[in-house]
Amino acid sequence: MSFRKSNNKLSKITVILIFFSILFSTLITRGGGLNSLHSFTGGQDLVIWVIIVGTILLILSLYIINDLLTHLLEDYRKTKLFLDYLSYLFLFFISFVCIVGLFIPPLTIYLAGFMNINPIYIVNSFYVMAAIVPTIGLAITLIYCSLWNDFDIKSITIALIASIGVAIIIGVLTNPVIIAILIFSFSGVAAIISMVKHLSFKRGFKHFFKINSKKIIHLGISLILMGFLTGTLLLTDILLISGFFIILIGIVPSLFVTFLIGKKNLEVADTTKLKS
Repeated sequence: MSFRKSNNKLSKITVILIFFSILFSTLITRGGGLNSLHSFTGGQDLVIWVIIVGTILLILSLYIINDLLTHLLEDYRKTKLFLDYLSYLFLFFISFVCIVGLFIPPLTIYLAGFMNINPIYIVNSFYVMAAIVPTIGLAITLIYCSLWNDFDIKSITIALIASIGVAIIIGVLTNPVIIAILIFSFSGVAAIISMVKHLSFKRGFKHFFKINSKKIIHLGISLILMGFLTGTLLLTDILLISGFFIILIGIVPSLFVTFLIGKKNLEVADTTKLKS
């Protein structure tokens, strides 16, 4: 929705990619092929379908990443557009890492039937090590996306540098993973600050979600990122589940406001024109 006007082609390709990602995840998780994150136990027919859909996903992902990099260089002076492209780029790097990790085991299992190679199994640490940099980048970008409209970029940067400095000190003294967790928590706090700043009961439901739907989604993403790095199973479940439902709260009402209420207002406007 962010790129419908500025980059309609990117918006359409993203919808196609979402469709194929649903097929890919369904084939792996519901097709009987996924035993764990690092092993694939599906039959020959399932392997072939996973490879076909996975290849399409990888091609579309690489195309989108290339398109985002191109527009970043072109639109770096437009703050909002630049931040949208940058956050989307980090998000797609994370998606690409996950797709590659799930795609390699079935691919190597299939190739092992024709070539003298051993199947490659991706361990959990691959996802953490490969995704940690883009996830931190995404969290930092979301901080700017949440606050840039309310504070100047210089003030946000100074506060962010100070916060990351404190996080590094705490992480070095305790556990390096704490650094990333604190940065993710800063992203969630930034979203909450922005939502509180734009909270207005007088303007109603539509205005709240029009202004804050992205911030709610930012908060949900921040909780999910924190959940992946916590070592306590119960805390991980709480963060992942709450983050998922918060994302839904940000998405569903905003879609309702955009398509249903927006369509209703358009119909009223058309009726008024006909009467006049």
